Amino acid sequence: MENITAEEIKEIISRRKKAARRPQAIIDAEKAEKAKKKAEKEAAEEKAKLFRYQNKYKTLKGFLNSSSVDLEALQLVRAQKIAEKREQLRKNWEKQEYSYGLENIGNDEFVEKYIR
Repeated sequence: MENITAEEIKEIISRRKKAARRPQAIIDAEKAEKAKKKAEKEAAEEKAKLFRYQNKYKTLKGFLNSSSVDLEALQLVRAQKIAEKREQLRKNWEKQEYSYGLENIGNDEFVEKYIR
């Protein structure tokens, strides 16, 4: 190791930098697959939000695996319930002067936490 010249060290370093790279097609395919999985996961999360507004299925897993669910109708029911609860909370919080709740009352997910 001590007998190595500076030129040999540079050559070793340059060989290390020239490591084989994966083809761009494989990288693009992996990115597309990740994007597809992410989209599927987001769709499942949106569908899971609608689970509490239906009465047909007893389990979340059964609800998520079903293809006969009318998502548009459940989205309308969810929006209606959120709007009703938002008005109720607004009245209560204005009486109590609850500033944090009034600041976040426009957020659907925040209001949905109060729906039982």
